[in-house]
Amino acid sequence: MVQDPETQRWVAQMEAAALERLEAAAALQNDLATTTGVGSSADRGTTVTVNASGVLVDVEFTARALDLSPDQLRAAVLEAAAHAQTDAATRVATLTEGLPGAQDMRDLIAGRVPERTQEDLARELAARRGEPR
Repeated sequence: MVQDPETQRWVAQMEAAALERLEAAAALQNDLATTTGVGSSADRGTTVTVNASGVLVDVEFTARALDLSPDQLRAAVLEAAAHAQTDAATRVATLTEGLPGAQDMRDLIAGRVPERTQEDLARELAARRGEPR
């Protein structure tokens, strides 16, 4: 057991900081689990909801959808889903904004390889091929 008051204070501060980070991580996990994105087709006949990962969780149709052909309905669902996925990605980006690696995470969510990863890969390939860097 540490007896030095200065050390005890430091340990208490570290424990408090660790607890704060754990609570923040738990809150972020909960926020991400409940995050959704919503998007609609241009004619507002179709509305789609996706989760934080962009997975479809709901589709709603108005009476306008009844007048669409199967191909038009498919296009409306895809259009609404794309808008919903963009909405969800924006919400996730906002939630994770201050985290280390957040930009890389946003790139991955958007389906892009992070720039740093592209640069690392280019250097590694050049080294393996014996090319100058």
